[in-house]
Amino acid sequence: MTNIISKDKKMKNKKLIIIFLAIISIIIISVCGYFVYNYLVRVSSPKTNSSNISKKVYNLDETNTYGIAFETARDKGYNAGQVYLDDKLKLITNPKQEATVYIYKSSLAGSEFGNDQKRALEYAYKAESIYPSKESALRIAIREEKVGNTKDTLKYYKLYLERMKKYLADYNGKMKSYYDREYQQYLTHTDKLEKSVK
Repeated sequence: MTNIISKDKKMKNKKLIIIFLAIISIIIISVCGYFVYNYLVRVSSPKTNSSNISKKVYNLDETNTYGIAFETARDKGYNAGQVYLDDKLKLITNPKQEATVYIYKSSLAGSEFGNDQKRALEYAYKAESIYPSKESALRIAIREEKVGNTKDTLKYYKLYLERMKKYLADYNGKMKSYYDREYQQYLTHTDKLEKSVK
């Protein structure tokens, strides 16, 4: 009888040891998998080194440029993001694209990485001087509002609304409803701002 009980205990102990080893193995495999996955993601992701920009590229990839500058500022510091945009400026010959990069520089300067409203305003005014657009007017209005300059805030919000209205008159693309909402949002905001000044 004691032999049977002893065998049962040994079997239970063996089962517990096997279960314990299986759990430990799963944990070890999971941790190794996590590190291998992160390593592979890091190795396969493109580097945002500004020295890798091809000199043959003259067209600005507007969908990616600000995103890369923002990620560079986040990962390597604000100045690295601005250097990335400066390198893009050296390649551009088109005034509209040059102004777009200055708008990006303004956005980055005014972001949590730069937190420099004065510099953000300088870049926005530079964009406006190179190629006046609804985007440059809006960027100036937003930055002027942040520094508390109500007169110029209203001036540039109104300029943005005027340019956006002209743009919307000819625009029939996929973003029409988005632009209409944006226009209405800034129209309402400008009206409230104007009433608060009177």
